[in-house]
Amino acid sequence: MKTISLTFVISFLSLVSFAQIPTNGLVAYYSFNGNANDESGNGYNGTANGATLANDRFGNANSAYSFNGVNNYIDISSNASSFNFQQPASVSFWVKSSVDDVHAIYSVTNNIGDNGTTIVIGNNTTGTLTDEIITISHRSSSTDYYIAGHTTTNRNLLFDNNWHNIICVFDGVSAKIYLDNILLSLSSTYGTNNGNYGNVTNPTRAVLGTRYANSAYGVFHNGGLDDIRIYNRTLNSTEITEIYNEPQCIASIPTVNDTSVCGSGNYTLTATGGTTYLWYNTATGDTSIYTGSTYTTPLLTSSAAYYVSNNNGSCESLRDTVTITVNSLPNLSIIDLNTGYCVNTTPITLLGSPSGGVFSGNGVSGDLFTPASANIGSNSISYFYTNPSTGCSNTINQSVTINNSPSLSISGLNPNFNINDASVTLYGTPSGGTFVGTGVTGNSFNPSIAGAGSHTVVYIYTDGNGCSNAYCETTDISTSKSEIISKESGLNVYPNPNSGSFNVSFSLNKSEKVDIKVVNNLGEVIYTESNRKAKGDYNNTINLSSQPDGIYYIDVEVGEKNYSEIISLMK
Repeated sequence: MKTISLTFVISFLSLVSFAQIPTNGLVAYYSFNGNANDESGNGYNGTANGATLANDRFGNANSAYSFNGVNNYIDISSNASSFNFQQPASVSFWVKSSVDDVHAIYSVTNNIGDNGTTIVIGNNTTGTLTDEIITISHRSSSTDYYIAGHTTTNRNLLFDNNWHNIICVFDGVSAKIYLDNILLSLSSTYGTNNGNYGNVTNPTRAVLGTRYANSAYGVFHNGGLDDIRIYNRTLNSTEITEIYNEPQCIASIPTVNDTSVCGSGNYTLTATGGTTYLWYNTATGDTSIYTGSTYTTPLLTSSAAYYVSNNNGSCESLRDTVTITVNSLPNLSIIDLNTGYCVNTTPITLLGSPSGGVFSGNGVSGDLFTPASANIGSNSISYFYTNPSTGCSNTINQSVTINNSPSLSISGLNPNFNINDASVTLYGTPSGGTFVGTGVTGNSFNPSIAGAGSHTVVYIYTDGNGCSNAYCETTDISTSKSEIISKESGLNVYPNPNSGSFNVSFSLNKSEKVDIKVVNNLGEVIYTESNRKAKGDYNNTINLSSQPDGIYYIDVEVGEKNYSEIISLMK
């Protein structure tokens, strides 16, 4: 309980201390916590030109600015007119240097630099005072002009490479300078110290760490600067003491988690553990891009880092870094899947890249796509894949059109012929196909060549989509000869469909010559077997594994009888 009470007292006193820092009449406040922004709420932000972030008097990194004495400064000229108000005024700053030379700390002037208010530290500032350590110069007209400064041979009062607080007060009566809460005596030259400030005609230049005179920047500061406050009123001795004794402000660093995302997009980041959250594009410096606990990024196409700080009302914390890793969506493809198939095409093995994904769609089962199971017309085949390394998923779709087999018919073939009948002309619909069968030559059927018995004429046609079909009609040619192939057994072709190898079997009543031929859908004879003597049970295996998938026609001729069958080859 004692520890809790003590902690409460310390916290309460710290809050009281922060609350006592005067804010009434505060025009600008540059705390330099990671940038040159104005934290007064007026938005008079500065731009660092060469000056770099450094440790402040409490040892906090990136909480003050260091100047090289050559060309570094901070520009606040875009709001020069806002610093040109007429007295009363007060300017407070912390400074650190070991170089006893002329250093301009704060300056508001016109575009030439002959009129304005400037605060300078170091010797040889005026050429008329000796051993000056802090000097104020002011000129708004030929009659309102003075230089006042404190002179001392004890240079370690300021130039000991330690942090010191300087406060200049302009009350319109007599300017005052405080060094580390001690009021300094002032010597005047070039007029009377009347305590005037600002009131310059056409103010265009306002800078920190340098001054603008004779149309050029010069007397650059060599050392550190921090906690610059500019007021449009006079600070009293109590307030000056409060500023000098200002304790270290500690603002907790907020927490925001790194995130890994899939693909480009606008992503939301959420910070916790603070009061007012400021988001930045840089780890230090720069101007905040957003205020609030939740920040939505612009469109990201690659990985990026953002930074967030906590402003507790008195100071700003260091920034936490959040990294958004943008992982690419998997680049997918479906390999060797055509945009169109015929409904009677054999099942297609689907291949996706990268492998390991899942196919879906009409006619899809596992990694097989069966056109006959899909819809006639347009179908969408999808491939879904998740990258195991990133967890990112993607889907690719391919449109596949399933074309129906052409509808065929034959005209001109009578159901019965006499062996002595004349040839007839065959017509196939649609036109342009091929007729095959015994007794068929081109588009003519000759009964005498076909011979007595039952004959099958096949019409094979391939349409513009590459889809083929075959249509059969049977005709009987009368003859007095007895049947050779027994009706009980008949012609048997199996398996059908097959993958390239099939059997042909039938029974013969007597020894007879057997002729077999196989024709493709172009009418080309791709297999023949002639003048083979057979009797009784006939069995033969035919191998067409070298032929492409499709529809074939087998014609078996035994003596004067002819039998035909359609074969479907599906590997």
